[in-house]
Amino acid sequence: MILNSQGKNLLKILIPYLDCVNIRTDRVLDCPTYSEILQQVVPTWIPAPGDDAGKLLKPRGLDDLANWTKARGLPGITGLIVRKDTKDPGEGYYNLIRDTKIPTWVENIRESKHIDWKQFL
Repeated sequence: MILNSQGKNLLKILIPYLDCVNIRTDRVLDCPTYSEILQQVVPTWIPAPGDDAGKLLKPRGLDDLANWTKARGLPGITGLIVRKDTKDPGEGYYNLIRDTKIPTWVENIRESKHIDWKQFL
């Protein structure tokens, strides 16, 4: 599987956040929200009532990057993006990582910090 240009663009946006997040035993803190990342992917996006930034990100690289990391056996870096209200990545992310060698959100982000993601851009 090849990472498409939208997936690469999202990866490029996410890489700097690896230095900013704080990993705790059961949580990852200081993560960007879906809305914040969508604003970077689509700078002209203006939030409207009822917008679901997570769903809007899916066809703009989120699904491609998530599926590509899983196919390559890489940690789920897309878990850096969280919902504003719950501060976690949501059900779609947990479903994605469930059957992988790194089955928890915290461990995926911890492992992501040790990957040279720039090599995939």
